[in-house]
Amino acid sequence: MELNQDTATQKLACENIKKQLKTLTKRLEGAKFAREIEDVHKVRVASRRLRAILRLFGDVYGQDKADSWQKQLKKLLKGMSEARDLDAEIMFIEGVLSEIDYNSRRQIPGIRRALLRKQQARQKMQPKVAKAIKRFEEKNILIDMHLETERILFPIRNRETAKISEPLLERLRERIEPHKNDVLKKLSLLKDIQNSEGHHKLRIAVKKTRYCLEAADKAFEGSLSNTISKVKKFQTLLGDMHDRDVWKAGLENLINDEKERTIEYFGSAKPFPRLLAGMQTLKDKIESQRLQLYQQASEYAAVEVNEHFWNNIDEPFKNSAAESTPET
Repeated sequence: MELNQDTATQKLACENIKKQLKTLTKRLEGAKFAREIEDVHKVRVASRRLRAILRLFGDVYGQDKADSWQKQLKKLLKGMSEARDLDAEIMFIEGVLSEIDYNSRRQIPGIRRALLRKQQARQKMQPKVAKAIKRFEEKNILIDMHLETERILFPIRNRETAKISEPLLERLRERIEPHKNDVLKKLSLLKDIQNSEGHHKLRIAVKKTRYCLEAADKAFEGSLSNTISKVKKFQTLLGDMHDRDVWKAGLENLINDEKERTIEYFGSAKPFPRLLAGMQTLKDKIESQRLQLYQQASEYAAVEVNEHFWNNIDEPFKNSAAESTPET
């Protein structure tokens, strides 16, 4: 279906793009040189949001151009995903280590070894991150997006217009509906505690719905914020569950690798239990947190973000914009 463009649509598209460009411009350099742990995370989030905005408003910029930008943003994300996962895991292990008391000191060697291996892996990953960012910068994507945004805004910036219009509402309805339906279809996957793959798929569907709502929120002057907060909390719970699934699998591989290293170095596995105690503590902590997060997500889905919530999540986009101030 071909969607109409009007000033309200163009302004909302440009405002959203400008906001994410500001974050990327601020954080890219830091991510390239690993200055702050949050830089990589902020770049990834801004890139994802830009891709979501371009899916929603790509025709405002020209679909071919928007598709090309999305492609480059996807490459940037791919080059940074593993680094961010390691950053999060390192912070988790550091947190566990900081909580160890004197009576549990026998666990320290294994936890420190796990931390060392993750830090080594993260250090090894940084050149890949820097390379992905450098390639992205060489394409001048941010400059092109900024110039194109200013070109679109120039003739309409001072034009008095309603923030919400029928063409904009129609666009928002069409874009959010498949995401909403996808969440409704996948909610039942949460009933099975063992279905980690299903939980991950549900998280992705929830995330796409959230990004669509966030892109619309400025036009609604923040009235969607309560809904967005609920969706964000649900997504966070599901995301934290997925992190634990990934960490558990990685830790099991690490235990096997460290046992093999011990045998190779000492000619026997006898020294390995010294490391195993701490690594088992990490595994137990991961499993415990995963269970707690699952229980929280299930309860939240039943009470706050149930089927009724998702069925009505697009209600603000169904209201008539007839009373809005017409374009002049």
